[in-house]
Amino acid sequence: MLYIVALVGTFVLTVLSKKFSNKSLNIFIVIHLVLATTAITTTLLIPLNEIGNYFMSIAFCSGLLIAGWAIRKSEKLIYRIYFGIYFASVILFLYSPSLLFYSISGNFANRRTEQQFRLEKNYYLIEQQSMLQLLSNVTAYKVSQKFGIYNRTIARDIRFDGRLDSVQLVALTDDTLIIRGFVAGKTKEINLKPGMNKSQVVRKTKP
Repeated sequence: MLYIVALVGTFVLTVLSKKFSNKSLNIFIVIHLVLATTAITTTLLIPLNEIGNYFMSIAFCSGLLIAGWAIRKSEKLIYRIYFGIYFASVILFLYSPSLLFYSISGNFANRRTEQQFRLEKNYYLIEQQSMLQLLSNVTAYKVSQKFGIYNRTIARDIRFDGRLDSVQLVALTDDTLIIRGFVAGKTKEINLKPGMNKSQVVRKTKP
């Protein structure tokens, strides 16, 4: 969420950059560098700590926030190259948001390969990648319909009380999704219908 806010902010500041002086830009650059230094120091001194992860995310997003502004207004080539790296993160975000979020928080080493189970045709049950889920040791899944590089999410936040060994699709219609999951010898069946769970996003009716 913070990354999205910073991404929107950088486009706004880029458009409005002509209204601000280079002195204002330098102040923001100093603030960003202080945050970045604090984040790196905290991460090195207190490894595997959530505080360091949050500092890393905030520092990165502060760099992204002023990236467009710095590229457009800064007279120093080193600043343009440095903030250009932040701006280039948009490419990684489009490719894999979870990979980006793990990377900017310093949690890349903890990222695990996501599970994928083909249900039928181009419908897949995919493990959701989230730092909060990793830290809380909670595994959640989503059902997506794949169209090449694009996915349409049909249902999310599906939990089977653990990481799946295998899965079986029982039913997939316009208003019903039933999945049977197998975890450590135990079986759990998930039955989703409109209104059954407000936190779920259920498959929309075919056009």
